[in-house]
Amino acid sequence: METLEKLQNQDTVSEVEFSTSKSMWKVTVDSQDGRMGKVILPEFFDIPLVDLVELLEEKSGKNGTPKAVKARAYIGLQEYDPLNKNYEMKLFIVGVDKNNDPILTFTVDGDGLTETTKEESAIYDMITPCPPTCPK
Repeated sequence: METLEKLQNQDTVSEVEFSTSKSMWKVTVDSQDGRMGKVILPEFFDIPLVDLVELLEEKSGKNGTPKAVKARAYIGLQEYDPLNKNYEMKLFIVGVDKNNDPILTFTVDGDGLTETTKEESAIYDMITPCPPTCPK
């Protein structure tokens, strides 16, 4: 079992590298007035920790999920202002199995009365982009 210390040291970057990269993105977004066509370019995505814990549970195969060996993020678009046809970026996160296949659904036990098993989504849309939804 991996220790927390080992996990904390994997794939980290310095604060300087983080700040430089973040600044470069901000300059790009600002030069486009915060948009790429009708798409709002986010500065960041907020991710609730409870959803990360659920994703990590896929590693152990809990709750009927196949065993995940890594996570994968997909970028998508969703219309949020139909009147003006404006879109916001979405970030979807899924577990990935040992065959490098995304885990999109899993089977859970039903209530025993009306259903014995049921399929549930394993696609996490837990991310809130800023903008348009930014903390105050």
